Amino acid sequence: MRNTICATLTATTLALCTALAGCGSASKPSTTAHAIAATGTTCSASQSGIRICTVTLSDTRQVDCVITAGTYGKSGITCDWAHAS
Repeated sequence: MRNTICATLTATTLALCTALAGCGSASKPSTTAHAIAATGTTCSASQSGIRICTVTLSDTRQVDCVITAGTYGKSGITCDWAHAS
């Protein structure tokens, strides 16, 4: 009984993954990534290790980013590219 349930769940999962694999499409960027560079950055001061920065790009767009500076080398950056203006 247990093997039948596992086999059924595995088959269902594979079928869903296969069906969803072709969903959506990647959009082609209008400018190559290496042609755009940051020309300025303004960041908020933070005691907690989290800073919010506004990065100005060479094509004059601005993007907001959150930068975390954690302990033991665990740091990261994430930017809101969907709302770059």
